[in-house]
Amino acid sequence: MNPDSLAQWLNGYGEAWMSLDPRRATALFASDAIFTETPFSDPIRGRDAIGVYWAAMARIQDQVEFAYEILSVTPNMGIAQWWASFVRTTPDSQNVQIKLDGIAVIGLDSQNLCISFHQWWHAEETRLENV
Repeated sequence: MNPDSLAQWLNGYGEAWMSLDPRRATALFASDAIFTETPFSDPIRGRDAIGVYWAAMARIQDQVEFAYEILSVTPNMGIAQWWASFVRTTPDSQNVQIKLDGIAVIGLDSQNLCISFHQWWHAEETRLENV
């Protein structure tokens, strides 16, 4: 892995998330990839399960924005800080603006597919006035 390959992968990740396209997101992962949403969640194992996760996210998010900064790259892993925001509609039909600030540790294979993705993030939620 090098800074260019990690940036290419993160650009694809951001584009998939902002377009709310689970197929695009899933295509970024190796068939046996491990995706860990938070340190306390069970790892999601395999491209198909990661696709199910992304499809669920796409159903509850809107107006996604994503940015990142690469912090470190070694031959085996990359570390990036990332920021995202989106609007989520709650079960009581209220719109909530979500802002996330996170760190990801990412492993890529020789085809630039993700084999391991572990992240830590914090969220800020603001209830929006419904129009």
